[in-house]
Amino acid sequence: MGILSNPKHELVAQSLAKGLGICDAYVAGGYKRSPVSASKFCAKPEIKTRVAEIQELRNKLALEREFKASADVARELGISKKQIIESLWTVAQSCLRGAPILDKSGEPTGKYTGKVDAGGATRALQLIGLECFNLFVEKHEIGSPGDFSRLNDEELADRIAQEAEALGLDPQAAEALLAMFTGEGVKH
Repeated sequence: MGILSNPKHELVAQSLAKGLGICDAYVAGGYKRSPVSASKFCAKPEIKTRVAEIQELRNKLALEREFKASADVARELGISKKQIIESLWTVAQSCLRGAPILDKSGEPTGKYTGKVDAGGATRALQLIGLECFNLFVEKHEIGSPGDFSRLNDEELADRIAQEAEALGLDPQAAEALLAMFTGEGVKH
């Protein structure tokens, strides 16, 4: 969707996205305080869509900052991707053979209990598979329940194109995906 063409509408949407109440956002957009008018205005689909878009962008930027901060901390601590993957592999192996058996002084004997931690092993192997081989698909809910059911066909097509772009899909893949949803079959 992008920035709304009417600057007042954009100001209201940005104010709502910041967390202002409907009336305050309406006033921030340059309108006179009127709870009824503010409520009607803020219920418009283009305002709601723009607010969701702004919030999604802010969340994405916050997540990117968080990832960068985590990567910076890992670098400062000298933690590498290789070390993490090696540690996951060690955890997976440990979970599969069980806990080490200790002697009377608390030293490992080189033997293991054989009690398998299947959940721990599975998760460690899943993380390795995700990172190294793209073996598994992580599914994430996008939007709130019912968000897409309120959209007409054109709005749905626009939304799918935006989501596909955000996921890094090329436009042809997004078009094929939309064709599947609309029952037109796969376009080549």
